[in-house]
Amino acid sequence: HDIYVYGDIWNDQSDYASEWGVVSLADIVKQMNENKDAEEYIVHIHSRGGEVDEGFAIHDVLVASGKKITTKIEGLCYSIATVPALAAEKENRKITENSNFGIHNPTAGIFGDADDVQKGADILKEKQDKIIDFYVAKTGADKDRITKLTNEDTELTPEEAKELGFVTEVIETIKAVAYFNINPKYKTKIMENELKDLKTEVTGLKAFFTTLFNIKDDGAKNLKLLTADGTNLNIDTEDTRPAVGDKVTVQEGKLEESYVMPDGETINIKDNV
Repeated sequence: HDIYVYGDIWNDQSDYASEWGVVSLADIVKQMNENKDAEEYIVHIHSRGGEVDEGFAIHDVLVASGKKITTKIEGLCYSIATVPALAAEKENRKITENSNFGIHNPTAGIFGDADDVQKGADILKEKQDKIIDFYVAKTGADKDRITKLTNEDTELTPEEAKELGFVTEVIETIKAVAYFNINPKYKTKIMENELKDLKTEVTGLKAFFTTLFNIKDDGAKNLKLLTADGTNLNIDTEDTRPAVGDKVTVQEGKLEESYVMPDGETINIKDNV
C-alpha cells in the first residue's frame, strides 16, 4: 500500500490541510487506514521538512504499525522529512538518482525576555541533540561527522546519503513506454487499408494537377528499384510493378541478365527488357 509524504510537514490535523500541501499525522493515519490489511507500506517522500515533533510522530506511527516499511525518496527530503524517511529498516530505504537529501540543525523564532529566549534556546538544543542521536542510531554513522554536517546545513547527493547510511539503494530513473501490440494479421490488414487510402488520394491529386496544367499522361512511369546487392534499376513501366516487356536500365555498371530483389523475387532481363 502506497503512502505519500508529498508536502510540508505541519501539525495541522484538519481535513482540508492536505489541499494546501500540508502533510500531518492525521493525513498519514488516514492513508494507512485505507488499507489496514496491507503487509507493507511503501512511503513515498517529497518534502522540504517542517515541524520537528510532527516528523517524529509520523515516524513513530509508521514503525508502530508492525508492517514492513519501505521508504522511497522521490525529489526532496530535507530537514525533518528525513526522520520519516528512516522509518524503514536500513535495507529498505531508497532514493531516486535525481533526489536531494538535506540535514541541518532545527531553527525557531524565539521572542520574549532573556529568560524566554534562553528557555527557547535550551529546548532547541534538546531537539538538535535528539535529531543527531536519532541519525546516528539509524545510520550507524560517526556522531562527530553527523554533527559537523548538521551544523553546516548540508545537502547530500544520493550517493553521499547512501555512503552515510541514510539510504541503501539509489534508484535509476527509467522511462516507461507503453504500447499496444497489434496482432500481425490485423496489423497487415490495417497497413493494406492505409496504403489503399493513400493510393486513392495520390490518384486524385494526379488527376487534379493533370487537369490544372493540361498535362498529357501517356501512362509511362519511371520505376526505381533497389536490388538485394544494392544495384539501382530504372524501369519504364505503365504499372506500379515491373512487367514483361518493360525497358530496364541500370544507373551504374553493366546490365546483368537477372537481379534478385530484397524479397527474394528474381527479375530476368533479355535485350534490356
